[in-house]
Amino acid sequence: MNHSCKSTDIEPFASGGDNALNSVHTRYAALRELSLGEDAARAWLSQPELAAYLAMRSVSRQQTFLAGRIVLKRLLLGSRYGGRSAKELLVESRSVMRGHGERPVLSIARVEQPLSLSIAHSDLGVLVAIGDATTTSVGVDVVAQGAIKQHVAWTFTAAEREWISAARDATSASEELWARKEAFYKACQRGEGFQPAAIEAVPGRPPRYSGNVLTAELLCLQTWRVDGHVAALVVATPRPAVAQHNSQVKTRAA
Repeated sequence: MNHSCKSTDIEPFASGGDNALNSVHTRYAALRELSLGEDAARAWLSQPELAAYLAMRSVSRQQTFLAGRIVLKRLLLGSRYGGRSAKELLVESRSVMRGHGERPVLSIARVEQPLSLSIAHSDLGVLVAIGDATTTSVGVDVVAQGAIKQHVAWTFTAAEREWISAARDATSASEELWARKEAFYKACQRGEGFQPAAIEAVPGRPPRYSGNVLTAELLCLQTWRVDGHVAALVVATPRPAVAQHNSQVKTRAA
């Protein structure tokens, strides 16, 4: 499934950015639709990715790891990298500090490609997004029905709680807000850790990230339903990384 930011359900405050958005593509796939065993891993994964996959003790983690790369690589091989093989594409997560602001990065023959990537998964499926890193920063998330529990209620701002209370289905509204928060973080973070309470994403209002209104940076915000999930896509202008002293970039195939 492809989904672009040019449909009618874009938030009304989002700017146009057609030139940048033409290069943004997303795709969702249900895990049940994919072959996710070791044979598939050896067919789709580069050597570093395969080593990371085989080292995982959790079968469910192996499945979502592999599924994300299969869906992402299918999208890549169907566009600008059509002459490559899946094993040539190395997708890693990189951060300034381990566990902080990790972003997927595509490398080919040790050369990092100028792409903005985002991968999200649930126990049921995976959603990926690809954009041109020179003009966009993309973030996606998928939230399965019933996945948001009461213990995350503290992460919603007063305005978000008000919106949830007024919604016809509070559970569904909470899932939509959480998907938006995750997508905003992935698109707009600069290396900092995820702080959901610092992100306000009430539908129909300008979003806020760490106290700043993001309208000027925001190119697109969409949410939609797919396969029992709430899916969210945020496309923003690229932001420079936060300076980190006495730290080195950490790389892992995750």
